[in-house]
Amino acid sequence: ACPAPLMELEQAYFANLGDVAAYQSGGIQMALLDANGDFLLEFDLAPEPTVVGSWVAQGINNGNEAVETNELTSTVTALFADEGNLSGVDGCNDYNTTYEVDGDAITIAPEIATTMMACEGPLTELSQQYFAALGAASTWAVDDAGSLELRDADGALQVKYLPAS
Repeated sequence: ACPAPLMELEQAYFANLGDVAAYQSGGIQMALLDANGDFLLEFDLAPEPTVVGSWVAQGINNGNEAVETNELTSTVTALFADEGNLSGVDGCNDYNTTYEVDGDAITIAPEIATTMMACEGPLTELSQQYFAALGAASTWAVDDAGSLELRDADGALQVKYLPAS
């Protein structure tokens, strides 16, 4: 039971699907046509997945063969910029480093500059785990839900991010 405008859109969508007789595809768009050649529906190609963007940590490898999520995890952020800069907050401190992507491979520079503020015990531990996970990351992927996953060479999850809102 969706709001009326969404229900009307859904009904029109499914009604149009029933009338499809042909399609046209032109690179980044596809159109579904009726028997007269009239446009019924148009779709744009989904953008290619990318690491570029703002992310919020959902899970971080704790170094004990487990990915942990707790009340502090979402304080970790990452901004992967187009030009290869990676910055964010490690739970307490701002950080900055660089990264390179080649296909699904990612290399994050081990030299990470931070603001070096004194943090409480759990935040210090979170920061250490996060930086270790970044250093271990060797592949990246964006899943169907839009989450960014960084994994090590053995496929173990190191960091899982959600898109920042």
